[in-house]
Amino acid sequence: MKQITRRERLHYQFDNTMSKGPIVLIAWLMIFSAFLIFSVTLVVFLTQLVPLSSCRQRMMTPIFT
Repeated sequence: MKQITRRERLHYQFDNTMSKGPIVLIAWLMIFSAFLIFSVTLVVFLTQLVPLSSCRQRMMTPIFT
């Protein structure tokens, strides 16, 4: 009997998920987006690409001048 590879198993799980409708696809996109936003925020925060003082100054300035 042929062994099922990991790629075939993932492909089957992906097809099975897509067959459940657009709501599941939207949920996966939401989860992926949240993970991506969290990851980029964490990298920016840890590497201090944007100084915290500039963020605080922008938050304190009024939106409408």
